Amino acid sequence: MQQRVLLVEDDEDLGQLMVQFIQADGFSVDWHRRGELVLSSLASLRPDIILMDVHTASAF
Repeated sequence: MQQRVLLVEDDEDLGQLMVQFIQADGFSVDWHRRGELVLSSLASLRPDIILMDVHTASAF
């Protein structure tokens, strides 16, 4: 079973780069650009790990 990473990153270029690297290592990636949208979908996504930009422009 493929492990799932939840990525929260508001920078488009950095997010795309991180998705490419994470997927290249065999992980499934769900990428959210806005932190407040993560909370509503967290239960359905059930990620194995969350990688989050702590300086994101959108706050929880």
